[in-house]
Amino acid sequence: MLSDPLARLRPKSLSAWILALAALHVAAGVVLWVAWRLGGPFEPVQWYFDGPGALALLGFALAETALAAYAWSSFTWDQPMWAAWGSLTLGGAVRTAGVVIAHILTARTWLNPIPAWNGREPLHEIGLMLTGPGHVLFVLLAMGIAFQVYWSEGWRARLRWVDWAIIGAVGVYVARQVWELLFLYREEFLREPWKVVNWVTDPLIFLSLCLALLLYRMSGGFRHGGLVGRCWAMYAAGLFFSSGGDMGMWLVYSGRLTWDQASLITWYIWYPAAAAYAAGPALQVEAVLAVRRAWAAALNAPR
Repeated sequence: MLSDPLARLRPKSLSAWILALAALHVAAGVVLWVAWRLGGPFEPVQWYFDGPGALALLGFALAETALAAYAWSSFTWDQPMWAAWGSLTLGGAVRTAGVVIAHILTARTWLNPIPAWNGREPLHEIGLMLTGPGHVLFVLLAMGIAFQVYWSEGWRARLRWVDWAIIGAVGVYVARQVWELLFLYREEFLREPWKVVNWVTDPLIFLSLCLALLLYRMSGGFRHGGLVGRCWAMYAAGLFFSSGGDMGMWLVYSGRLTWDQASLITWYIWYPAAAAYAAGPALQVEAVLAVRRAWAAALNAPR
């Protein structure tokens, strides 16, 4: 018998529950959004983001951290993937800290235990930096380590047209961001160079997304129900959704869309992104549990 309490969970139950909860949460929010756009009051939408929305982001971040830590503990320090899952665990912890700071401690929500901190801009920006470039930097580090491990094992794969389409869409957006940084906002950043940190997120997402898609293909994708391949696919999905949210905000800031026109994307896309970041390590944990069940069955088999 396995003493690990997680071993009693059914295969695929962890990621399935995470994705199902995310779908229900987003569906409820979209219903409130549609009612508001049809002429209803905005207060229910505001309540949704102030309460359930903040709790959902926190819950997904905590799940990401805890599940990544469990996956990390399944490797010994002398195994190459130990460093990769250690980085993903640290990334989840950084993201959790950012959510607490940006969406609870400095937000106008009834969850805030220190109302005086509501709107405290420097602290709020720190929280956003932790959930953005801080989190993605650790993800990129983990992807780089994992790619090196797979390559050294002789695993090779080619990206498919759908992968190139995703990379191309995000790449065009990142190229546009770099162009604006160099030509439109150059003087502003020369005066206040620290602001360039806010522009680092999208290039980091782009590099991480490329590596995540490569890892997904190198590990076999969805063939044979590959849990590890699906793990990297979930990280790729989270990165893609995060980039989509940034694109939506860019469309608003550049004047191409008004905030209410882009609100369906810029307000709600962060929940499936957060759920995908949590589902990634959940799938790795499911793979670990599947291996342990196989070992237990082999040990208990009649001889």
